[in-house]
Amino acid sequence: HGLKDPGQELFFGNSGTSMRLFMGILSAQNFPSILAGDSSLSSRPMERVAIPLRKMGACITTDNDHAPVNIFPTSQINGLRHKLTLPSAQVKSAILLAALYADSKTILKTTLITRNHTELMLQSFGCPIIHHDKGVEIECGEPKGRDALTIPGDFSSASFLILATLISKDSQIIIKDVGLNPTRIGFIK
Repeated sequence: HGLKDPGQELFFGNSGTSMRLFMGILSAQNFPSILAGDSSLSSRPMERVAIPLRKMGACITTDNDHAPVNIFPTSQINGLRHKLTLPSAQVKSAILLAALYADSKTILKTTLITRNHTELMLQSFGCPIIHHDKGVEIECGEPKGRDALTIPGDFSSASFLILATLISKDSQIIIKDVGLNPTRIGFIK
């Protein structure tokens, strides 16, 4: 599937987003993976991602809901019909990334709006995906490559500078190349 066995544990430092998204991608690979993190990341819950991935056929174990996360090869990732019960773009994204390798359509329903960066990215890579406020549907399929990709800066990081400018008398700031996805800019509103 385009990825190779690293032959060693993958260390994610304190990046919960990275670990959770990689759980989705790596659950469909034909090699085992161990995902580890620093002490802070190792105290964060991972079963909220592992449970729906297991429903898709992934073979994942956690250490009592925490990292390290062990992922073992599976014979098949299956499409999933799932209702997201908590507003987590990380859980949703892990499922969508695993769904790229699934044998059938994956349908996620939600009553809560979450960030949609992954859906927009998959759409830009030509994946057969439909997304809206109430859910996502994705067919399995290989994304198409792109010659160039611009990744905008993270609005969360920019918000500290915006706040500092707002509370500083007679100050101004120009922020360039920051993503203004409507699901991410609640701070401005």
